[in-house]
Amino acid sequence: MTFLIASITPVIIFLYLIFRKDARPEPLPLLAKCFFGGFLSVVLTLLVGSLMQTELADPSSPFSNAIYQSFVLASIPEEVSKWIVLYWLVMKSDHFDEHYDGIQYAVFVSLGFALVENVLYVFEGGLTVAFFRGVLAVPGHGFFAVLMGYFLSQARLGVARNCIVARNCNCGLLGKIRQHLKTDQQTYTKESISLVNQQDDV
Repeated sequence: MTFLIASITPVIIFLYLIFRKDARPEPLPLLAKCFFGGFLSVVLTLLVGSLMQTELADPSSPFSNAIYQSFVLASIPEEVSKWIVLYWLVMKSDHFDEHYDGIQYAVFVSLGFALVENVLYVFEGGLTVAFFRGVLAVPGHGFFAVLMGYFLSQARLGVARNCIVARNCNCGLLGKIRQHLKTDQQTYTKESISLVNQQDDV
């Protein structure tokens, strides 16, 4: 129970802070759909990731392995899956009538994903992992989603909306992937170098 509470609490706090910033709050059922849609994006991530797996990873090359892990197996599957769910749930919603709405929807989807990820990592790594994910990973998911939500709002509410939908959708998705890649690459590079050092010691 302690691990579960430690996993959920930072997500709930971040969602509350985002929700209370909205001068005209969105309907709770729609926000709940976005949040639980984040759960669905986990399933899509696993499917997309399995389709993208190749034999390109080379543990003896820390840099190439870090790129492979962070880009092919993490950034692209995760962000494409979140984007699909977000677009499907809200793009044509009548409630989507302010620029902040897109940001809020994107954050709820991303933190739905983050909650599932948090539970898995915390139950495996314990309270130390819960602390660092609470102050780094969970806010990271939320802040990175702001870019995606911003461009979604531009696509939905922009002046020349029909002309910029594709451009802004692409900017939002690619920007989110780039942010995710920068964050994950550092972690996977350290892990890959550690793996090589262990093999050298043997």
